[in-house]
Amino acid sequence: MWEEFGEVWAPAPNDFFNTSLGGITLGEILFRFSSLTLDNQASGTNRVVREVGATLINPVRGFNRLVRGEMSEISANPPDWRPTRLQAAMDVGYRRFSSSGDVTDPDALDQTFIRFNVVYGDQMTDLNKAPFSAFQLQGTLATRSDTRGAIADLVVAWRTRGQVAGR
Repeated sequence: MWEEFGEVWAPAPNDFFNTSLGGITLGEILFRFSSLTLDNQASGTNRVVREVGATLINPVRGFNRLVRGEMSEISANPPDWRPTRLQAAMDVGYRRFSSSGDVTDPDALDQTFIRFNVVYGDQMTDLNKAPFSAFQLQGTLATRSDTRGAIADLVVAWRTRGQVAGR
């Protein structure tokens, strides 16, 4: 909505397409991640923690579940809530960038980062299932350190590949 109505200048065609497709992709991924968190057969504190966690991941879905009464209803979990395969990896570290190649370079940038990779579903087994039954999400969250402090700027980069349709 910001691209379309919040900026002073008119959106370029690529703004319209990239923002729309990126939003659809992110929404579907967050829906799938919130499904991993939910368990319709849980009760008590476990149920509350799961519902709150899923709502933090996907607020619109949490609101819809609250309005429909699904947050407290005990029922079977739909089979599409669990992927055929799930693999995740995370790296946490520190790196130093220097254009001169010298680690003692005073102009080098220090950076703390978290890098993650998630493989959801199986590209071959889930070929005929719903869109985004299989996707891969890679991302990096990093500080950009300079004279403003360690966490003055956060750099967030993510890339995803998802299966929309296949045969």
